[in-house]
Amino acid sequence: MARKHLTEAQRAEIRTLSFTAGLSNAQIAVRTGYGIGQIRRAIRDAVPGVRTGRPPALSTEQQQELVEFVTGAKKNRSMSYLELSTILFDNAYGESCIRATLRRLGFLRRETGNLVRVNPGAKQKGHDMNADARERTQNETNETDDQMEEEEDQTEETENQPNHTETQTDQSQNQTSQTGNQTNPNTK
Repeated sequence: MARKHLTEAQRAEIRTLSFTAGLSNAQIAVRTGYGIGQIRRAIRDAVPGVRTGRPPALSTEQQQELVEFVTGAKKNRSMSYLELSTILFDNAYGESCIRATLRRLGFLRRETGNLVRVNPGAKQKGHDMNADARERTQNETNETDDQMEEEEDQTEETENQPNHTETQTDQSQNQTSQTGNQTNPNTK
């Protein structure tokens, strides 16, 4: 029977037991309940590799076209998956392919028969299909950059302005040291 993949926290625990505590793989297996193979892989690789899986049937452009079509008009949301495939892709893809793609992109069919986007931030294989989310993130980044630039400019302006309290303090210290030198003839 296949075992579940270990999380990064579980891998870190195994690596700690191996490297810090000096336990053998068999001792770690008894202590944690993980398999020897899992322990070996966790010690070898701290982070699990990417499991790519099967590539999507629809390209990114086709997925975007599908989303735009479905969200474009109210009548498009009530079309069957087969009708969507016929209109957009000339029946190149089956009903189950269109349904799975829309589900992966965050769409569900309600009892009324209409498609509704319940998860607008859904991702496909690491690519964010929600352009609004990308745009919001970019705008927030730009605003943060602008704020940091303004703060840097203000800091530079304050550094360039003469500080009157420092010059007055320096002058009073110079006067004190000069008068101190006059009263004590033993100092050179």
